[in-house]
Amino acid sequence: MVPLSPQPARRRRVPPEGFRRVCPTRPALLSALLVVAATLTLALLGGTASAIETSEFKLVIHASNPLSEISAKELSKVFLGRKSSLGGLIRPVDLVPDSPVRESFTREVHDRSVALIKSYWRRQIFSGRLRPPRELGDDREVLAFVRSNLGAVGYVSRQTNVGPNVKVVGLVD
Repeated sequence: MVPLSPQPARRRRVPPEGFRRVCPTRPALLSALLVVAATLTLALLGGTASAIETSEFKLVIHASNPLSEISAKELSKVFLGRKSSLGGLIRPVDLVPDSPVRESFTREVHDRSVALIKSYWRRQIFSGRLRPPRELGDDREVLAFVRSNLGAVGYVSRQTNVGPNVKVVGLVD
């Protein structure tokens, strides 16, 4: 009988240093295909794929508040519960999550999606730290809340007429 000789070990090819794979990962490829499919579907249905318009909202506060402008960073802190005072007690109020005005506000002020902000609030509630701003159904409810609460701050659609006892505040970078 002839003794079996061991087979030589297969050598793996090691890519040169700095070499990256050109092939995308499977999840990245799937997400790219989904974006392309959604864009084509919109084009075939006659729609257009466009980014959310910025400044679709105006920031409103009670007329007695001396504030005339606020930075997006400070406003984000107020709406995320990280800051509760701007010269006086502040009570932020949000629109419902499916509102296009809320989506615009969240993108411009927090630089996040509404879903990420909702997730942030779920973690805060679960840990017992903070409570989210009150959510109201439409612009009229936000304006009524701001009129009746001295420290209230909210946002409404750009086209909304604010009326008495409510002041529009400028948003600066």
